[in-house]
Amino acid sequence: MREQSGTTMEETSGERFGNYKLVKRIDVGGMGEVYLAHQLTAFGRQVAIKIIRSDLVHDITARARFLREAEVSAHLKHEHILPLYDFGEVEGRLFLVTPYIEGGTLATRLKNRGSLSLSETHKLFAPLVQAVGYVHRRGVIHRDLKPTNIMLDTEDGELYIRLIDFGIASLQGHSASPPLTTAGHEMGTVAYMAPERLSGIAAPSNDIFSLGVILHQMLTGHMPTPPEPPTSSAPRLPQPLAQVVQNCIATDPAERYDTADDLLKSFEQAYQFVMGQGKPGSPPSLPGTSSLTTNRLALDEQEHTPLPPISRPVSSVHASSISRPEVVSLANSGVLPSMSQEKPSSTPRASQSGRFSSDDYNAPTTSLEVSQQYKAPQISRPPLLKPRPPRSPREKRNPLLLILFSASLLVLLLIGGLLFYGYQVATAASVSINFAPQVRVLSQVFSLKADPRTKQPDLAQGVVPGLVLTTVKTGQKSAPTTGQVNCLIFIGCDDGVSQEDENNLVNQLEQSLRPEITSALQGMISAARGTQIGPINISTQKRTTSPPVNAPGKTVQVTLIQQGSVGYILDEQVKQVVQKKLASAVTQLGPGFQMVESTVSIGRLVITGVDAQSGLASINVPAGVVARYQFTSDQLQKLSTDLVGKSVSAAQALLKNVPGIDPASVSIHFSSGDGSTMPDNAQRIKFIPLEPGTPPTVPLTPLPTNKTTG
Repeated sequence: MREQSGTTMEETSGERFGNYKLVKRIDVGGMGEVYLAHQLTAFGRQVAIKIIRSDLVHDITARARFLREAEVSAHLKHEHILPLYDFGEVEGRLFLVTPYIEGGTLATRLKNRGSLSLSETHKLFAPLVQAVGYVHRRGVIHRDLKPTNIMLDTEDGELYIRLIDFGIASLQGHSASPPLTTAGHEMGTVAYMAPERLSGIAAPSNDIFSLGVILHQMLTGHMPTPPEPPTSSAPRLPQPLAQVVQNCIATDPAERYDTADDLLKSFEQAYQFVMGQGKPGSPPSLPGTSSLTTNRLALDEQEHTPLPPISRPVSSVHASSISRPEVVSLANSGVLPSMSQEKPSSTPRASQSGRFSSDDYNAPTTSLEVSQQYKAPQISRPPLLKPRPPRSPREKRNPLLLILFSASLLVLLLIGGLLFYGYQVATAASVSINFAPQVRVLSQVFSLKADPRTKQPDLAQGVVPGLVLTTVKTGQKSAPTTGQVNCLIFIGCDDGVSQEDENNLVNQLEQSLRPEITSALQGMISAARGTQIGPINISTQKRTTSPPVNAPGKTVQVTLIQQGSVGYILDEQVKQVVQKKLASAVTQLGPGFQMVESTVSIGRLVITGVDAQSGLASINVPAGVVARYQFTSDQLQKLSTDLVGKSVSAAQALLKNVPGIDPASVSIHFSSGDGSTMPDNAQRIKFIPLEPGTPPTVPLTPLPTNKTTG
């Protein structure tokens, strides 16, 4: 979900949805609609219920993403991750239930207030990194971190963050998970997306990149861009915080923080330093001054205060290593669409030599106390050694001690050489090979038979049972008579029932009963999830006329009983037969190819003919599926052995000719440098198949309109 607060809300008038009473619609997202609701079996507590959109109910990929979000959320338990209350399906519509949060999102807060103070940023960013580190340790990569997926919850007067929306999260080690994204078709928000995501690579570095963008946006109100010369209008960050951002958003994932814990340590050290810097002996915050104003004073003082360099990961800073760095300016790319610029203050701007600027007057102030003051690290000095008195010339040297010293030195040199050689072997360049398995799309028309003599589907022969439905309807009509009976020459004739009276009523009844019978049979077929075979047959079972024809009477009443019958087949049985035929077609592609179950597509079947005597029907069904090659560990191990010692060009040529590998996807990466020869040890050659993405669309062969269904 994007937001749990907004200006567009539709009242639902207490509509029931399963166990929930919907109050109002809060938001409509890419996959679902979010409602404020009351959970009936939980004493009417307020919840947020996300329901898959009605137009995506039959979309296989959308349902898989919805299931992925519920599956991931169900296994996460952290104070800064929105928990999952319930998950299920009502009338084909998937839904998931979470607590209802009224505080809105970080995006809303940034839009309304602009950049946050350093203290407030620390209060929100630190628990966010803790939540991301928690999911990483459980093999989950969020892949869509952005301010709209960070809820702000006010509880007991405190502000908490709640991470949401695991719809495109990646579960490491779950090879059977549905393929939801692919290289070149990545889901997410581009502004927060790591560069390697566009190549289909899912790794913790994706989330580290997004966290760096969010941190910069929280501190400046803008998105980071490549460094540019500092300007008066560019938002300035202290060097430690700027270095933390740069270590997060490095283009090469290897240059980013290895883990979220490393990022948190660097951020905490940078925060403590900036909050503790200023004039010697001055506290981190001045009495009567907001923390944000104090932070801005610290930023202006940075030109006169030495700042420690922040490395990855951060270690303690020795006092002697602190030098005067330059002020780092991260240029901004403008305000985000969801952000709005604050109106410039009318307060005159101070001179360049003064302490304040227009940014200081425009900045919002928040009273947030600093928990503790930064303390400079203590410098430990070794004790001074007493000078050794000069040796007396009469002292004699022991030759045995000299021999022992020389032997010990040789042993140490030998051990050092062995350790150095072992280090060189252990740190020798390794190679990772990325590739995508081959994907084939199958689409054809299958011929089936529907046999009324068959009770169970014959998957091998492609035969399904032909079934029959029957219904009976009764109709009754009355009308004045128009005939004359008992005619006497002198007396005249009596009114009576003529044959034409009966025929008129019968025709009227047949015209009214036929659509009723047709509608009833078609409804029965739909309820059974079947498809009609042949036309609907309607016959008259009984006809009663009262009084009978040629009998005297003022009115006549006709009662008509008709029966309708139709042949049909069950769609599920047709699907079973077609899936069996698709599986057989996939095996013909060769060993290693497997059918992707979620991509099976079956079109509308067409009845091409029905034998009137036997009732045997011929059926054509268009269907298709995506087949993907699956490599075994033994195959990959053999490939590693085959590549040992080969040149990179020879290795690429070999891999591009391997059955099951997409030649265009092969890429070879060395852990250090740009090697030209593959390692001489198969253990240092690692294959990394690219994550399966959204499968291609399966085109179906169009068939002529059914002509035999009546």
